[in-house]
Amino acid sequence: MTEKLTLKERAVRGYWSIVGIVSALILSLQPVLADDIWSRFSTIMKDVYGELVGISTICLLYTSPSPRDMRRS
Repeated sequence: MTEKLTLKERAVRGYWSIVGIVSALILSLQPVLADDIWSRFSTIMKDVYGELVGISTICLLYTSPSPRDMRRS
């Protein structure tokens, strides 16, 4: 007993089949790529931290009082 599927139903089944296959592939490759992912994440975080330190230093120097302002108070 085969049921006739409409084009839309076949498309939906095909879509979810592809989603399932891609998900299984990603999950199976995750342990292999984990080392690369963490090393890349570490590099990105070091870059972000470096930028934050630079911005914080500039803000600190910009907002600190000048010696002339210190004499007035």
